[in-house]
Amino acid sequence: MLLTTVCLVLAVAPPIPFKAASAGLSVTGVPADRAEFYSEYVAQQLVASGLQVVTPKEVQNLLGLERQRQLLGCADSGSCVAEIASALGADGVVQGEVARLESGGYQVSLKVVWSRDGRPLSLFSGRAVDEPGLLDVMGKGAALIAKDLTDGDWVRLTQAPSTHSIVPKSTSGVLTWAPAAAGVVALGVGIFAVVRSGALAGQLHSQTFLSEGEARAVAREGSALQTTSVVMFAVAAAGLVTTAALYFLGSSSDVKAQFALLPGGAAFAVTGVLP
Repeated sequence: MLLTTVCLVLAVAPPIPFKAASAGLSVTGVPADRAEFYSEYVAQQLVASGLQVVTPKEVQNLLGLERQRQLLGCADSGSCVAEIASALGADGVVQGEVARLESGGYQVSLKVVWSRDGRPLSLFSGRAVDEPGLLDVMGKGAALIAKDLTDGDWVRLTQAPSTHSIVPKSTSGVLTWAPAAAGVVALGVGIFAVVRSGALAGQLHSQTFLSEGEARAVAREGSALQTTSVVMFAVAAAGLVTTAALYFLGSSSDVKAQFALLPGGAAFAVTGVLP
């Protein structure tokens, strides 16, 4: 009897890539012509990260400029999102906004919403200090969103959308502690001046000089070192007080420091506005 062995090989089809249609980005505080550039850039970054994306230019070619404007005018409406997605055969729609902040820098928000009812699937927000930084933040945001939509079953995001954010690194911490560092250096110089002037004072008391001119030179040096020590201690105190002011008032506050030498001493003042 012949035994026939049949081997069945089951091929698992790869998941169908998520297809998104870019509705374009709106802009605030920047030239309107930058909206098209930013929209195309985000779409390109999403494609580079593995998504199928119908770019704003392609949307315009497929739907027509006037129809695209009508749909973009109600892009936050679930019915409009569904209409855009249906017209382009997309699973979701990319939306976003770029704004120039009054305090400087840029704020960007991106999101992909589901084609069926406009529910968000993945959201991103970021800030940048300049336009090159803005483009970098956009690229990173696009990569994070694309990973959400290509890493496993993206339908799960309809119940629990993924959120991401990027905030530029602030230099305020460095600026806050810089006066303290300068104060420590000034304190060290002041201590050295005190020690040195004390040693010179001891020489004057010993009266072991060969001439009166040598004694006068030592006295002048000692007096100069005493003045230096007073100034350095004042600078050290100023540095510490300024650091405390920046820490409690905030480096973005209008904190001002004033220092002045007075006969026989020094004066220092810090002013600022409580946040």
